[in-house]
Amino acid sequence: METSHARPPFIKREQAVYRTSYSGEAKSPRLESLPLPTKSLVSAASGPDPLIDERALQGNMFIFLLAGHETTASTLQFAILCLASNPLYQRRLQSSLDVLLEGKHPSAWSLQHDFPRLFRGYPGAVVRETIRLFTVLPFYLRWTGNAPRPLVLQGKTYMVPSDTLVLVNISAAHRNPKYWPRPKIVEDPDGEEMPYALSEYDPGRWINPQTGEVDEAMAVKAAGAYIPFSRGSRECMGRRFAEIELIAMLSMLFLGRSVELNTVGQPGADERTRWENARKKAAKMLSRGIGFGVALKMMDEVPIRIVRRGTEKHGP
Repeated sequence: METSHARPPFIKREQAVYRTSYSGEAKSPRLESLPLPTKSLVSAASGPDPLIDERALQGNMFIFLLAGHETTASTLQFAILCLASNPLYQRRLQSSLDVLLEGKHPSAWSLQHDFPRLFRGYPGAVVRETIRLFTVLPFYLRWTGNAPRPLVLQGKTYMVPSDTLVLVNISAAHRNPKYWPRPKIVEDPDGEEMPYALSEYDPGRWINPQTGEVDEAMAVKAAGAYIPFSRGSRECMGRRFAEIELIAMLSMLFLGRSVELNTVGQPGADERTRWENARKKAAKMLSRGIGFGVALKMMDEVPIRIVRRGTEKHGP
């Protein structure tokens, strides 16, 4: 039995707009205002000889929406939690924003002028370190195709058979202590010692002390040690878009606000002790409370509070 796949209303509207233009009538302002990827998809599925069918159109539109928002939202969540758990790094980020944005109102920020400076500075280091430890896709799949493929490991070449699916563990590469030194070991409240992600979080590892700017050549010790967006011909086409989104959202939030761990309900006789217990819980959740659905994401809650800068309860 065949299943009916009704076209979503927005696809019907965009295709109608395209057909109007395709028929030789005046071009529709709505079609011209569409983002280029959307316009290309709608064009490919319309006209007298469509290049893709409507189900393929729906699938591609879904991927655009999902990859452009779900993944970035998860990464932003991890960045906020890591900064709330590390007030010192959060203050460094805020100080960097003060200097790099020169007191300008967000409406005056420029992609051409401000984004490159922010991405080369401490905000860019925060983005890179967050993505390193919490890569949206913790593994990639590759297929050898219909012929054996060479694989070089530690100077030796191995032949991977044809029709073989290869899983590349990106999270393991991003946490390999050979290339990413671990600053310390956090003691688990239950007595177990393990390297939590929070204890490895250090945006400063990306900053060249000589220049004060991000230096990927210095931080990334070997090819393949940092590949959150894959590489080569299959590198994520949305990489720059995601980086711009993250820089913009972190700048908007932390320029005038601070994020703190919520200590309400935490054990302790004083506020400092309650904060330390909240941080221990956050450390555990950022290690054990993470799962993978569409992307890497938090499965358990870590309560936080957003306050105006200068009204924080907890300093570095």
